[in-house]
Amino acid sequence: MYLVNQVIGQVPVSAGLVVTLLRPPSGAAHGDLSDTALSLAARGADVTTIDLPAGPAVRHLYRRRPAPDDPDGNRLTVTHLDVHLAVPNSDQRLLLSFSTPMEPLADALVTLFDSIARTLQWMA
Repeated sequence: MYLVNQVIGQVPVSAGLVVTLLRPPSGAAHGDLSDTALSLAARGADVTTIDLPAGPAVRHLYRRRPAPDDPDGNRLTVTHLDVHLAVPNSDQRLLLSFSTPMEPLADALVTLFDSIARTLQWMA
């Protein structure tokens, strides 16, 4: 997990990244990345398949707007970018989950998130 919560100039910036290694359930196998893309797209999500230096990936961009009666008191729209990658020589998946509640800066931060995802490399 990596969290940024700082002031740049006079603008507060908040963003996070959670990296998760996903294993298939016992006795099951993860589907192909295209299955992940189809599953997400079936929900009407903004999903694309992309090629990263670490290999093919599924890019899922979405925004969550809080309900007016959110019990946590959240009033901010949160922008999320999830990047799903297959782990080489494995049935595991790596999920990079980026998010920010900074709606005015969301597009710029998504560009930054995409750039960070492009830095991933597999080492032998």
